Amino acid sequence: MVAASLGTRYEIETEGRILFFEDTDEQPHRIDRYLTHLIQAGKLQKAKGIIFGPFPKCEYLARDNYFKFKVKLLDLINERIVPLGIPSIYGLQFGHVTNKLTIPFGGYASLDATSCRVFVEPCVV
Repeated sequence: MVAASLGTRYEIETEGRILFFEDTDEQPHRIDRYLTHLIQAGKLQKAKGIIFGPFPKCEYLARDNYFKFKVKLLDLINERIVPLGIPSIYGLQFGHVTNKLTIPFGGYASLDATSCRVFVEPCVV
């Protein structure tokens, strides 16, 4: 949805923000496509940090055409995100998983990618 919103009035503001991405039951090449689209649009380069959920059911199965290439989702994420030099972590329990964290939108957050810690202050309006 984030990549699809580019060029619309709902386009995400990323400058100085910590972005949270998650998905479920999606093939790695499709996730790679939306990350590439966001990079080409200059959106991820402006982020202060990127946090990825665990992406359940997002690896190729033996019956998939791409399985033979042994490509893993984390490899694709690393290939796209590491060159940006933006602090990022993978596997935070939010989104389409059980025992998930609730993350308030609009609050202040900080990310320590070295020790894989995220601090989020709730926003009260």
